[in-house]
Amino acid sequence: MAAVRRDLRRLIAASLGLAALAWTLWVTVQAAEITGADGLDGAIAALPTVFRHTAFGHRALLQLALLAGGTATLPWRNGRIVPAMLALGAVAVQAGHLHAWAMTGGASLLTGSVLLHLWAAAIWLGGLLPLLIVVRAAPPDLALGTVHRFSVRGAICVGVLALSAAIQSVQMLGGLAGIVGSFYGWVAMAKLGLFAVLLGFAWHNRQHLTPLLTSDPRAGRAALARSIAQESAIGAVLLFVAALLSLLPPGMHTQPVWPFTVQPRLPNTTGPFLIPATPTSFYRSTTGYAATAIVDGAALFARNCASCHAAAPGTARSDGDLFWLLSVGHAGAPGVADRLDEDARWSLIDFLHADTARMHPPMRAPDVDIQCDGHDATLSDLRGRTVHLILGPAPAAPADACIAADPEAAAAIAIVTGMPASSLLGADLEIDANGWLRTILPPKH
Repeated sequence: MAAVRRDLRRLIAASLGLAALAWTLWVTVQAAEITGADGLDGAIAALPTVFRHTAFGHRALLQLALLAGGTATLPWRNGRIVPAMLALGAVAVQAGHLHAWAMTGGASLLTGSVLLHLWAAAIWLGGLLPLLIVVRAAPPDLALGTVHRFSVRGAICVGVLALSAAIQSVQMLGGLAGIVGSFYGWVAMAKLGLFAVLLGFAWHNRQHLTPLLTSDPRAGRAALARSIAQESAIGAVLLFVAALLSLLPPGMHTQPVWPFTVQPRLPNTTGPFLIPATPTSFYRSTTGYAATAIVDGAALFARNCASCHAAAPGTARSDGDLFWLLSVGHAGAPGVADRLDEDARWSLIDFLHADTARMHPPMRAPDVDIQCDGHDATLSDLRGRTVHLILGPAPAAPADACIAADPEAAAAIAIVTGMPASSLLGADLEIDANGWLRTILPPKH
């Protein structure tokens, strides 16, 4: 047992030293990134500012304090619980540095799943090297009992990891397109593959090698120790891949490049299961169907497309497919990528949707700047509730109404409805909770 305690103390010391080194390098690099400092000296000089004035700095200092507290309480007699809880606290703070927290701004199902994911990974992977030490040097009975206890805790951790990963995948991968068409998706699949390999090791250890500790202790100890060492190495690679994943924008926030010539048919449409695809089939508009984009798109259509198209063509295709056709051209019509940047092409697509909206009611209301109860907002901010909207200045508007005074709001809705913009000033619109334009009452004179 003396050898086990000695090796465990050495492992703890090495782990704390590595954690301190990693923390120092990490905060230095982040300080340079946050402040734009040049070189190592500039990054170091920026650290006090980062620690005092940024949320990242506050969290990093809290993590350091928790690790220091865990180190200080290690010598306490029967005090294993306190340093373990402090260490898990430091792991929990890490959730505040990740995408989920930035996306939701606080407590949510997503941030909760990330927190459980971090804890489960820390307990399972963090326990492998201590388990290796016990298996190699502890008496057979103690080694067998430790392996059995670790197996139970490991199974719980695996279940938590799988469930929390599923929640994160649904909310962050961006669907099938995000998996196959973004670097984030590829790295996520690599992480999943490594996780599957670790599960294979864990199953082999529990079902085949652990029984050898009883039937053939010497051979079982050697085989299990070798397998745990290999599992630990793969776990280290998995942690590296997970760290890389945390540095990448989630698939849902990228424009996935579709690598196949076909794609699954859009939901709620008829036809074959697979339909033709383009590399940008799953691109999403960056303009948000805003009134300004629609009005800009109308001007762009007049300058760049009206000579060939007397009216805007139908838009039954997805945004991504339209983006591809506008970029590279189709059916003898040249693309416009050489003269219109991406934002302009998205504005043109918004106009195409708006100009044909009246043919496919109900009509989607453009996103416009509004004022409600004296507060500035956008129509999309109020998604989920019915909005009573007055177009143009309305000093005598009802108390429950929102005002869209920007002339571009009336111009965009004129494109959507086919009504003259002049007739819409002062009009009373009802927009339902899903953002559809339901009724338009003429101005009251």
